[in-house]
Amino acid sequence: MTFRVRFAVPGEPRGKGSVRTSVIGKKKPQARTFTDPATRKAMDRIQDAAVRAMEAESLDPCQGPLTVGLYVYRAKGRPTSKIGKDRAEADQIRPVTKPDLDNYSKAALDAMNGVCYRDDAQVVRLVVEKRFSERPRMEIVVQEWEPRT
Repeated sequence: MTFRVRFAVPGEPRGKGSVRTSVIGKKKPQARTFTDPATRKAMDRIQDAAVRAMEAESLDPCQGPLTVGLYVYRAKGRPTSKIGKDRAEADQIRPVTKPDLDNYSKAALDAMNGVCYRDDAQVVRLVVEKRFSERPRMEIVVQEWEPRT
């Protein structure tokens, strides 16, 4: 049996934000880095959905190479004209606004560490797409990588 899990994360998707830095102390200042709260909340939502999906399938984290499909459905920036809405529904236009695809993938892959796999270094193939939808969400498919035959 090959490893495969698929799940959706409802709500407007969020990419991983920049790491923040603050300084603590006056006599001997030390830099402290942290993930901003909105990014942390978005990653927690992804992780929760991944945990539920893994438990539903009674799966343990995969140990080998993986393929990940990440499909981002955005409502923000959605066209408001009738023609624009029709084109978006027909998948003839795509969001070309921030966040970038790599920020979505960083958030999702980091959130699934220790849940779907040991480490995101196991991902050898990544497919990421942004689309418009009236139902914003992120759909994720994690499966064992299969060599071409």
